Amino acid sequence: MPTQTPAFRTLWVRALVVPSLLFLLTVGSLLLTVGTASRGASLGPTAEQSTAWRSSYSQRFPSCVALVLWPRTALPKALLVQDAQGVRTLPLREGMALLRDARPADRTEIVGACR
Repeated sequence: MPTQTPAFRTLWVRALVVPSLLFLLTVGSLLLTVGTASRGASLGPTAEQSTAWRSSYSQRFPSCVALVLWPRTALPKALLVQDAQGVRTLPLREGMALLRDARPADRTEIVGACR
């Protein structure tokens, strides 16, 4: 029984199409990963969503600044949180736990970050 060898064109299509598709999928995946990672982690709301910083907070909490002024790369030691108990400072872990466990009806928000 004679065997037929694939045509030259078929061999080139197989040799170029499959690796090209794999390359495009890999590059697309890397671009999505880099784009997601470059957004960075945020400690809280953006400038549009944040609670208004009052000048009295600067006097009451001298080591704290508005969250929108806190550098994204620095990790605060405490958070200035506004909830049903009023405005108060909490250690970072406690503040994040309070925000994680809060319901939308609680209206718990980060107001600032503290050194």
